[in-house]
Amino acid sequence: SKAMSHFLSQFSTRFNKINERNRLIMVIALILLIFFLWLFLCYLPLARIIKKNTEAINIVQKSVLALSSLYTQYQSTIRSPTLKAEQKIQALEIKLANLQQHPLLVKKLVTTSDDLQSVMHAVSTMDATMSLNQIQSLSTTSVGASKKIPLSNQKILVEFTGNYFETIRYLDYLENLPWYLSFDSLEYQVDAYPNAKVTLILNVLCTRDGA
Repeated sequence: SKAMSHFLSQFSTRFNKINERNRLIMVIALILLIFFLWLFLCYLPLARIIKKNTEAINIVQKSVLALSSLYTQYQSTIRSPTLKAEQKIQALEIKLANLQQHPLLVKKLVTTSDDLQSVMHAVSTMDATMSLNQIQSLSTTSVGASKKIPLSNQKILVEFTGNYFETIRYLDYLENLPWYLSFDSLEYQVDAYPNAKVTLILNVLCTRDGA
Protein backbone atom coordinates (compact mmCIF):
# COMPACT_ATOMS: atom_id res chain seq x y z
CA SER A 1 0.00 0.00 0.00
CA LYS A 2 2.87 2.37 0.87
CA ALA A 3 4.66 1.41 -2.36
CA MET A 4 1.53 2.18 -4.36
CA SER A 5 1.10 5.51 -2.60
CA HIS A 6 4.75 6.36 -3.26
CA PHE A 7 4.37 5.41 -6.95
CA LEU A 8 1.25 7.52 -7.36
CA SER A 9 2.91 10.47 -5.61
CA GLN A 10 5.95 10.31 -7.90
CA PHE A 11 3.72 9.86 -11.00
CA SER A 12 1.60 12.86 -9.98
CA THR A 13 4.71 15.02 -9.43
CA ARG A 14 6.21 14.07 -12.79
CA PHE A 15 2.84 14.43 -14.56
CA ASN A 16 2.42 17.96 -13.20
CA LYS A 17 5.88 18.92 -14.48
CA ILE A 18 4.87 17.99 -18.06
CA ASN A 19 3.48 20.86 -20.13
CA GLU A 20 -0.22 20.99 -20.92
CA ARG A 21 0.15 19.85 -24.55
CA ASN A 22 2.08 16.71 -23.62
CA ARG A 23 -0.33 15.96 -20.78
CA LEU A 24 -3.22 16.11 -23.29
CA ILE A 25 -1.36 13.76 -25.63
CA MET A 26 -0.73 11.31 -22.77
CA VAL A 27 -4.40 11.37 -21.71
CA ILE A 28 -5.55 10.73 -25.27
CA ALA A 29 -2.98 7.94 -25.68
CA LEU A 30 -4.12 6.36 -22.41
CA ILE A 31 -7.77 6.54 -23.49
CA LEU A 32 -6.90 4.95 -26.84
CA LEU A 33 -4.90 2.22 -25.09
CA ILE A 34 -7.81 1.42 -22.78
CA PHE A 35 -10.22 1.45 -25.75
CA PHE A 36 -8.13 -0.98 -27.84
CA LEU A 37 -7.56 -3.25 -24.86
CA TRP A 38 -11.32 -3.35 -24.28
CA LEU A 39 -11.97 -3.86 -28.03
CA PHE A 40 -9.59 -6.79 -28.53
CA LEU A 41 -9.84 -8.43 -25.11
CA CYS A 42 -13.58 -8.02 -24.43
CA TYR A 43 -15.79 -6.78 -27.26
CA LEU A 44 -14.52 -8.78 -30.28
CA PRO A 45 -14.37 -12.17 -28.49
CA LEU A 46 -17.85 -11.57 -27.08
CA ALA A 47 -19.14 -10.46 -30.50
CA ARG A 48 -17.88 -13.67 -32.11
CA ILE A 49 -19.51 -15.77 -29.38
CA ILE A 50 -22.78 -13.84 -29.74
CA LYS A 51 -22.72 -14.25 -33.54
CA LYS A 52 -22.19 -18.02 -33.29
CA ASN A 53 -24.96 -18.34 -30.72
CA THR A 54 -27.30 -16.22 -32.86
CA GLU A 55 -26.63 -18.41 -35.92
CA ALA A 56 -27.22 -21.56 -33.87
CA ILE A 57 -30.48 -20.12 -32.51
CA ASN A 58 -31.63 -19.23 -36.06
CA ILE A 59 -30.91 -22.78 -37.25
CA VAL A 60 -32.85 -24.22 -34.31
CA GLN A 61 -35.77 -21.84 -34.94
CA LYS A 62 -35.91 -22.81 -38.63
CA SER A 63 -35.85 -26.50 -37.68
CA VAL A 64 -38.63 -25.95 -35.16
CA LEU A 65 -40.75 -24.12 -37.77
CA ALA A 66 -40.19 -26.89 -40.33
CA LEU A 67 -41.10 -29.59 -37.81
CA SER A 68 -44.12 -27.58 -36.71
CA SER A 69 -45.32 -27.34 -40.32
CA LEU A 70 -44.86 -31.08 -40.86
CA TYR A 71 -46.66 -31.81 -37.59
CA THR A 72 -49.57 -29.56 -38.62
CA GLN A 73 -49.86 -31.35 -41.98
CA TYR A 74 -49.69 -34.73 -40.25
CA GLN A 75 -52.37 -33.74 -37.74
CA SER A 76 -54.54 -32.44 -40.58
CA THR A 77 -54.23 -35.75 -42.42
CA ILE A 78 -54.93 -37.78 -39.28
CA ARG A 79 -57.88 -35.67 -38.12
CA SER A 80 -59.67 -35.18 -41.43
CA PRO A 81 -59.13 -38.13 -43.77
CA THR A 82 -62.85 -37.98 -44.55
CA LEU A 83 -62.54 -34.41 -45.83
CA LYS A 84 -59.61 -35.35 -48.08
CA ALA A 85 -61.53 -38.37 -49.33
CA GLU A 86 -64.55 -36.17 -50.13
CA GLN A 87 -62.33 -33.76 -52.08
CA LYS A 88 -60.91 -36.65 -54.09
CA ILE A 89 -64.40 -38.04 -54.72
CA GLN A 90 -65.43 -34.62 -56.09
CA ALA A 91 -62.39 -34.60 -58.37
CA LEU A 92 -63.29 -38.07 -59.63
CA GLU A 93 -66.88 -36.99 -60.23
CA ILE A 94 -65.66 -34.04 -62.30
CA LYS A 95 -63.42 -36.34 -64.33
CA LEU A 96 -66.28 -38.80 -64.82
CA ALA A 97 -68.53 -35.98 -66.06
CA ASN A 98 -65.88 -34.95 -68.58
CA LEU A 99 -65.51 -38.53 -69.78
CA GLN A 100 -69.28 -38.89 -70.13
CA GLN A 101 -69.37 -35.79 -72.36
CA HIS A 102 -66.74 -37.21 -74.72
CA PRO A 103 -67.22 -40.98 -74.66
CA LEU A 104 -66.80 -41.69 -78.37
CA LEU A 105 -63.54 -40.81 -80.04
CA VAL A 106 -61.95 -42.63 -82.99
CA LYS A 107 -62.65 -46.14 -81.71
CA LYS A 108 -63.85 -49.49 -83.01
CA LEU A 109 -67.00 -51.50 -82.38
CA VAL A 110 -67.10 -54.81 -80.55
CA THR A 111 -68.33 -57.11 -83.30
CA THR A 112 -67.61 -60.62 -81.96
CA SER A 113 -67.67 -62.46 -78.66
CA ASP A 114 -63.88 -62.66 -78.89
CA ASP A 115 -63.78 -58.87 -79.11
CA LEU A 116 -65.87 -58.66 -75.94
CA GLN A 117 -63.49 -61.03 -74.16
CA SER A 118 -60.61 -58.81 -75.25
CA VAL A 119 -62.42 -55.82 -73.77
CA MET A 120 -62.99 -57.70 -70.50
CA HIS A 121 -59.33 -58.68 -70.37
CA ALA A 122 -58.16 -55.12 -71.06
CA VAL A 123 -60.53 -53.67 -68.46
CA SER A 124 -59.31 -56.15 -65.84
CA THR A 125 -55.68 -55.13 -66.46
CA MET A 126 -54.53 -52.65 -63.80
CA ASP A 127 -51.53 -51.66 -61.70
CA ALA A 128 -49.99 -54.37 -59.54
CA THR A 129 -50.63 -52.21 -56.46
CA MET A 130 -54.38 -52.28 -57.17
CA SER A 131 -56.67 -55.18 -56.36
CA LEU A 132 -59.38 -56.38 -58.76
CA ASN A 133 -62.33 -57.61 -56.71
CA GLN A 134 -64.70 -58.58 -59.51
CA ILE A 135 -65.59 -57.96 -63.15
CA GLN A 136 -68.78 -59.15 -64.82
CA SER A 137 -71.12 -58.47 -67.72
CA LEU A 138 -74.47 -56.94 -66.85
CA SER A 139 -77.49 -56.14 -68.99
CA THR A 140 -77.51 -55.26 -72.68
CA THR A 141 -79.65 -52.43 -74.06
CA SER A 142 -80.38 -51.48 -77.66
CA VAL A 143 -78.99 -48.25 -79.08
CA GLY A 144 -80.56 -46.34 -81.99
CA ALA A 145 -82.86 -47.73 -84.65
CA SER A 146 -80.42 -48.62 -87.42
CA LYS A 147 -81.62 -51.70 -89.35
CA LYS A 148 -78.34 -52.17 -91.19
CA ILE A 149 -76.17 -52.36 -88.08
CA PRO A 150 -78.19 -52.93 -84.89
CA LEU A 151 -76.15 -51.62 -81.98
CA SER A 152 -76.37 -52.22 -78.25
CA ASN A 153 -74.66 -51.19 -75.04
CA GLN A 154 -73.12 -54.00 -73.03
CA LYS A 155 -72.74 -52.92 -69.40
CA ILE A 156 -69.64 -54.15 -67.56
CA LEU A 157 -69.23 -53.89 -63.79
CA VAL A 158 -65.69 -53.52 -62.44
CA GLU A 159 -64.95 -53.46 -58.72
CA PHE A 160 -61.42 -52.82 -57.49
CA THR A 161 -59.44 -51.43 -54.56
CA GLY A 162 -56.85 -48.67 -54.97
CA ASN A 163 -55.91 -45.18 -53.91
CA TYR A 164 -56.94 -41.92 -55.54
CA PHE A 165 -53.98 -41.55 -57.90
CA GLU A 166 -54.20 -45.19 -59.01
CA THR A 167 -57.88 -44.68 -59.78
CA ILE A 168 -57.10 -41.58 -61.87
CA ARG A 169 -54.46 -43.47 -63.87
CA TYR A 170 -56.85 -46.38 -64.38
CA LEU A 171 -59.62 -44.11 -65.71
CA ASP A 172 -57.13 -42.54 -68.12
CA TYR A 173 -56.09 -46.03 -69.22
CA LEU A 174 -59.71 -47.03 -69.90
CA GLU A 175 -60.34 -43.83 -71.82
CA ASN A 176 -57.48 -44.69 -74.19
CA LEU A 177 -58.60 -48.25 -74.95
CA PRO A 178 -59.38 -48.79 -78.67
CA TRP A 179 -63.11 -49.59 -78.24
CA TYR A 180 -66.19 -47.43 -77.85
CA LEU A 181 -66.37 -47.25 -74.05
CA SER A 182 -68.44 -44.81 -72.05
CA PHE A 183 -68.60 -44.35 -68.30
CA ASP A 184 -72.00 -45.00 -66.75
CA SER A 185 -71.32 -44.55 -63.03
CA LEU A 186 -68.55 -44.59 -60.46
CA GLU A 187 -68.83 -45.20 -56.73
CA TYR A 188 -65.80 -44.32 -54.56
CA GLN A 189 -66.00 -45.65 -50.99
CA VAL A 190 -63.09 -45.08 -48.59
CA ASP A 191 -62.60 -48.16 -46.42
CA ALA A 192 -59.06 -47.63 -45.09
CA TYR A 193 -57.60 -44.25 -46.04
CA PRO A 194 -55.97 -43.67 -48.51
CA ASN A 195 -57.30 -46.85 -50.19
CA ALA A 196 -60.87 -47.03 -51.39
CA LYS A 197 -63.23 -49.55 -52.94
CA VAL A 198 -64.27 -48.35 -56.39
CA THR A 199 -67.28 -49.69 -58.28
CA LEU A 200 -67.33 -48.68 -61.94
CA ILE A 201 -69.96 -49.46 -64.58
CA LEU A 202 -68.92 -49.15 -68.23
CA ASN A 203 -70.94 -49.17 -71.44
CA VAL A 204 -69.37 -51.03 -74.38
CA LEU A 205 -70.85 -50.30 -77.81
CA CYS A 206 -71.40 -53.61 -79.61
CA THR A 207 -73.03 -55.06 -82.68
CA ARG A 208 -75.56 -57.86 -82.23
CA ASP A 209 -72.87 -60.52 -82.65
CA GLY A 210 -70.52 -58.82 -80.21
CA ALA A 211 -72.97 -58.46 -77.33
